[in-house]
Amino acid sequence: MKIKIWLILLMTMVSTHWVSALTIETSSGNLASLVSEEMRSEQSLTLVGTMDARDFVAMHDFFPSLRTLDISAVVIEELVAIDRLLGGKTFFEADALPPQAFFGMGLTSVALPQGLKKINEGAFTAVPLKKIDIPVSVITIGDYSFYDCDELESITLTSEIEEIGDYVFAGCDRLATVDLSSARLDSVSEAAFANCVSLKEVKFSTATTAICDMTFMNCVALESIALPSELRRIGERAFYGCGLTYIELPTLVETVGEFAFAASPKLEKVFIKGKATQLCDGAFFYCPRLASIDAQISNVADYLFCGDESLRFESEDFVNVEEIGDYALYNNKSQKIIIGPSMSSLGDKAMAGMNRLTLIDVSALEERVPQLGESVFEWVSQPEVTLRVADGTEQAWRSSSQWNEFKIVDYSSVVKIDKEKNDIKAWFGEGVLNIQSTDVIRRVSIYALQGIHMATLHPNQTSTECQMNELTEKIYIVVVTTDNQVATFKLIR
Repeated sequence: MKIKIWLILLMTMVSTHWVSALTIETSSGNLASLVSEEMRSEQSLTLVGTMDARDFVAMHDFFPSLRTLDISAVVIEELVAIDRLLGGKTFFEADALPPQAFFGMGLTSVALPQGLKKINEGAFTAVPLKKIDIPVSVITIGDYSFYDCDELESITLTSEIEEIGDYVFAGCDRLATVDLSSARLDSVSEAAFANCVSLKEVKFSTATTAICDMTFMNCVALESIALPSELRRIGERAFYGCGLTYIELPTLVETVGEFAFAASPKLEKVFIKGKATQLCDGAFFYCPRLASIDAQISNVADYLFCGDESLRFESEDFVNVEEIGDYALYNNKSQKIIIGPSMSSLGDKAMAGMNRLTLIDVSALEERVPQLGESVFEWVSQPEVTLRVADGTEQAWRSSSQWNEFKIVDYSSVVKIDKEKNDIKAWFGEGVLNIQSTDVIRRVSIYALQGIHMATLHPNQTSTECQMNELTEKIYIVVVTTDNQVATFKLIR
């Protein structure tokens, strides 16, 4: 019986010691002098009073077993040190966590000072925090502040935060939700959430105009995202390797950086609202499931749709394109391409591997043969593909290297322009464009001679009219798509 009572008392003492927190009242630079040998095994610590960078060094040195820390009642003071301390620095700001303040410590919970204004770089790098409440007073969070915090599951940024640093939450393997909606962030920084493999939900601040390079790179669990309406720029590899299935780019987006959405294995559909959005090299490189992109494209940059084997372009999608870059359509499986009057060049292997091609219509170019890079049509059975050229221009195309390997047919032999005989008729009459067909007309695209898109109609019937009073051009390229064919008309008003 005595042994049992002794064991119960012992267990009670151990349990009490485990849950109790050591409280120390300190002043700046004096924490080390207040720590006794028996305190070194403490797992829970509360500090009150004032601190500076020297005291954060002391916590590293004297509390190797620390798991929970409460410094909410502490005031952090400025320090100009004689020797280099945390982060190799000698100057430390007031009301700021020093660089690498808790770097590599085993802390799972930290209560921060309520007057804290800044969290400096690397403050919590490789710390196994399970959660962190950032005080509303914090304005800036520095580079790598929470880098590689493997246990952190969610983060909410407060309304005063104006800046977060590069790689700030990168490598947080369990981070699932990020709420930036209250923060005043103009941009989401470089690689801020890169390699957060569990990230599923992101809420943006309405003030955000830029998502920087690699911000969400390799966030494989991120399947959907609502981008802020004021967004103007998406950086290089911003969503590289993500799990996105659909992306809608807001109207104000001006630039999508190089390889921004590349290597996204689940991406199926893209909708770009803006008419002047620049898609940089490889923006949608190797998205094998991408089947639909709704956008007005003026230039197809290098590698832009390379490896997108599921993507099928509408035949007239390239009427407004000026250049097709290197490997831009590599392995694309579209069947018909209509090239508009503004096309000037096709880069190296630009259309290589397009083995489903049956028709390329270059009639709008007349005798202006675009410049070609090397092996533009490699692995395309060119003798089996029709190259439709304008009447009287066959010789120009037959004398041009690479183009001359296609089955060249002049325009009039493929599309009859005689109103009485043609399946599709198009003509102007008193300011009205008239279209008639024996098949249902699915789309009518109208371009100025320079290739500028003017209007698109979806009649879904056998005839349609388009009022042209507000259009002032004299010559138009009209592309009519029916259930069974595509016809291109060059009409003089």
